Amino acid sequence: MRKYSSIEESFLAFAQEWGAWNDDFKRSLFAVRAGEMEGTRDGLQRALDKAADIVLAGTKRRMEGFAASLSGPTFVLFALGILLPMMLGALLPMASMGGLSMGPWEMVLVLDVVFPAASLAFAWNILGKRPGTSHPPMMAARMRPSGRRIVIAVSVLAGAGLLALTVLQLGGALGASEGPLALVPLIWAVALPAGIYLVFTTRGRMRELSRLRQLEEEFPDALFQLGSRIGEGMPVESALSKASETMKGTQVAALFDRIASTLRLTRSTLDEVLFGKNGILADFPSRTVTASMKMVVEMVKKDSAAAGEAVVGISQYLKDLRKLDSDIRVRLGSVMDTMRTTAMFFAPLVMGITVALFSVLSTVTQGIDLGGAGQLGLGAAVRESVSPQLFTLIIGVYLLLTVGIIIFFTSGIRNGPDALQRRYEIGTALPVAMAVFTLAIFAGRMVIG
Repeated sequence: MRKYSSIEESFLAFAQEWGAWNDDFKRSLFAVRAGEMEGTRDGLQRALDKAADIVLAGTKRRMEGFAASLSGPTFVLFALGILLPMMLGALLPMASMGGLSMGPWEMVLVLDVVFPAASLAFAWNILGKRPGTSHPPMMAARMRPSGRRIVIAVSVLAGAGLLALTVLQLGGALGASEGPLALVPLIWAVALPAGIYLVFTTRGRMRELSRLRQLEEEFPDALFQLGSRIGEGMPVESALSKASETMKGTQVAALFDRIASTLRLTRSTLDEVLFGKNGILADFPSRTVTASMKMVVEMVKKDSAAAGEAVVGISQYLKDLRKLDSDIRVRLGSVMDTMRTTAMFFAPLVMGITVALFSVLSTVTQGIDLGGAGQLGLGAAVRESVSPQLFTLIIGVYLLLTVGIIIFFTSGIRNGPDALQRRYEIGTALPVAMAVFTLAIFAGRMVIG
């Protein structure tokens, strides 16, 4: 674009620009530039190896630092998003007994607006600091139009049925207009349709995502086999066939066999077969596979020894990244599992029992007066705060928001920017949490009442 006077100047400017975001990447680019100035092939190879090592070591150091620094923010998010609101909700019945009244709007503001908004902002901030390792397959949550229409229709019908059940409950037709379960169907009218839509619009793609992840797991070994064959001077078509035979029975073997067969049948170039108009990898969702094969395409245009060595180097680099990603998942797994379990099971259990306790106190203290002119009766204090039905609705909305935020956070830590996995996990978590919440209310009323 004539902005710089030479390729070298442009390259250095590019390195400086990215250095503000990732200093290791900048240093790696400087190592590439130093390699270009080497006078021997061995010197060039050492410089390029150093560039790759800088990127890998920097990524590993950043991920390890992120994992080490995550315990504090995660505990804050856990306390802010789950424990503190849960304790506040549990104390509200006792606070009402002491005459401390929190009106419905104040309760909605605190539990359904302030705490969820603060939790979401904090979770977003933490996820924004997560360094990248290997990029997850980006699978769009798409399905056939007819299938999507069916899922939408089922979701709408489920929501409409639950709304009708709520109206019947409030009208007294089912004899439960005064209990805490009266508005539970209204909360289900949000959770169940959302769960149905999120799960059934992603379930089919999740199976494909699982196959892609298996392919990415196998890909470094397959690249090693391919690079070794190319390094021996074997044509790329034969090298792909040999690598496919060696990896027989795997996902990557099927991919390599398809590429080799297309090369034999069409007599096209490897570039056209992979990335042409109808290429095998033209719209492939795995960036790891497509980027690696683009490198292979460029390298086989040079001499076979250099191409084979470079492909083997790529395979080792991918192995190191996969191992790093796996280590991080193991280190963070226990914390993420604790947060998920608490959000899906323990929090709904405590909140359900809290709702049942609040309802029982409202019923038991009805008409009881603490005595003295001008003093509020105990029952009046409870009733003026919020009704049991409205209290159930407020707690239920808070539960849905909390579960969504916690699953959003834990999925982001585990899987990075994988929207499909996040949608599926939220869709499965919402109905589970609501089921625990409903059963806890029912059991609490049976035991406490």
